Amino acid sequence: MNIAVFVTFQIILFLQLVLICAKGPKNRKPAGKSTKSNADKKGTSKSIMKNASSKKGDKKEEKDEKKDDKSGEKLDISPTELKWEFEEGQQAIKVKNNTKKRFAIKVKCTDNNIYTVAPVVEFVDVGKDLTVAVVRGKGALKKDKIVLCSMPVSDAETNAADVFKSGNPNMDVITMDKRVRS
Repeated sequence: MNIAVFVTFQIILFLQLVLICAKGPKNRKPAGKSTKSNADKKGTSKSIMKNASSKKGDKKEEKDEKKDDKSGEKLDISPTELKWEFEEGQQAIKVKNNTKKRFAIKVKCTDNNIYTVAPVVEFVDVGKDLTVAVVRGKGALKKDKIVLCSMPVSDAETNAADVFKSGNPNMDVITMDKRVRS
């Protein structure tokens, strides 16, 4: 790869990362403040107890419905492997939503001291693309992984992080290998 093209690509990725970070996290709540009152919490615990005493047949039907909701509903992610030419650098992961549902994504990494990703949690609307920037800092050259968790959500959902507190997300693994020179 031509050095000028490589440097231009790195600058573009850096600018995208700066723009993503400048937007800040969406719907951030102040630390230590809860949005639910005590009355709401009691109502929630009553509904949990009520649901826990339901019939086993109802639970089986719910599981079958959840399986039907997820079947064939996955995001297109590319590339599935990142190879680093230099010890430090930047790469991008493209996430495409070609489904008929809105998705929430959460990005996890095996070594947060070396890798920085942005955005960590975000929504991907129907027919839209999202670019996840991966920045590698100095560190030991080893095999690492990025796991991209995704779950279908309703259009009314406003906080992508809350979606992953319950449920079973789809998981796509992106492997990152040692430095490669061509």
